[in-house]
Amino acid sequence: MNTAARDAQKSRVYSSERTLRWLYDHPAASHEVNGVTVQLEPEARFASLDSVAAYVDRVVAHPAVVAEFGHRGRISVRERKGERKAHYEPATATIAINTTGTRWALRELLVLHEVSHHYVPATESDHGARFTSTMVRLVELIMGPQAALALRLLYADNNVEH
Repeated sequence: MNTAARDAQKSRVYSSERTLRWLYDHPAASHEVNGVTVQLEPEARFASLDSVAAYVDRVVAHPAVVAEFGHRGRISVRERKGERKAHYEPATATIAINTTGTRWALRELLVLHEVSHHYVPATESDHGARFTSTMVRLVELIMGPQAALALRLLYADNNVEH
C-alpha cells in the first residue's frame, strides 16, 4: 500500500489540530467552534525535554489512560533536529521533539498527538480513524471534555474520520 493512500487524512488531521492550537494561542473566555461555544481547559506548556518526558510518563501511567488503553510500556523522549516537526518512532517507542528555536513543539496538544501514535498499531494508517479517536480520547482524559469537544468538532468540520 502506498504511503499517500495509507495516510489519506493526514493533512485534514493536521489542519484540525492546527486550528485547535490557534484557539489556544488566542485566549478568550470562550470560543465558537462550528456554532458550539466551548470554554477550553488550560493547555500545558513545557520548559524542557525533561519536563515533556515527565509529562509523558504521567500520561501513560494515568489510571484512566491505563483503563482505556492498557499498559503499553514507557515512551522515551529525545531531541529532534528540525524546527517544524515532531514524530513518534514505533520501533523504539520514542517521541522526537525539537526544543530549540521557536519551541513550538513544547505544548500539550502536540505531545498528546505523538503519544496517540503509541496506542495505535503500526500496521494501521498513521492518522486514520483509530488514531483520531485515540487522540480525542486522550485529550478528553488528560486535558478535559471541552478541549475534546472542540477537537471532535474540528475533525468533523475537516471530514476527518474519528
